[in-house]
Amino acid sequence: MNKFAVIIHLYHFDLWNEILSYISKYNFDIYITMPKHNIKYINIIQQSYHDAIIDIVENKGRDILPFLILINKYDFSKYKFVLKIHTKKSPHTSIGNSWRTGLYNTLINDNVINNIIENLDNNIGLVGSNKYFNKNFFKNKYLFGNKRKYYELCKYYNINKKIADDIEFFAGTMFWISSKIIHKFKEYKIPNNLFIKETGQIDGETHHAFERIFIPFVKQQNMEILKI
Repeated sequence: MNKFAVIIHLYHFDLWNEILSYISKYNFDIYITMPKHNIKYINIIQQSYHDAIIDIVENKGRDILPFLILINKYDFSKYKFVLKIHTKKSPHTSIGNSWRTGLYNTLINDNVINNIIENLDNNIGLVGSNKYFNKNFFKNKYLFGNKRKYYELCKYYNINKKIADDIEFFAGTMFWISSKIIHKFKEYKIPNNLFIKETGQIDGETHHAFERIFIPFVKQQNMEILKI
């Protein structure tokens, strides 16, 4: 049994080979979500990983809603940690590509996987990049236009106000997440009604607010965050 899995939201298929260059050397179980316009690429994916689990999802909620759908559909309790990544381009900013590769380089390497993730204690809930941690990356502008939806989500997930007000997140929403936290998310129904169809929004929608939920959610479970 593999100890680790990777969940990939493959919206931009042209980045598949780039992702392969990072993950192919490791014995991950592979779970992929992608919109229906990428169905034509399934055979190419299966040539690389014939046992990859591939789910076609609605183009809605960016990488967040597909992640929630996937973790509710499959059993991740057999893994210690799961890597969540996606094909981030962020064309609205000049740092989109370097942001993506910076996260890949930080999260997917021998030191992290063999020395850090392998040996983490059972109270670590989330592991992310220190460089792209909000206090370093966004210079204290944590909520932007997401305040109302952020606090709506905090209420939905029973996150207390003290934790909710201490806003911390990993910008880019890529991280290692404990299967214990995945299990806790599965105790809640997916707030599907809060997500709208994709229109290229750069801020203010549920998927942007949800990016800020993961660390508070982990803290609410009395588990810890590790920045690498």
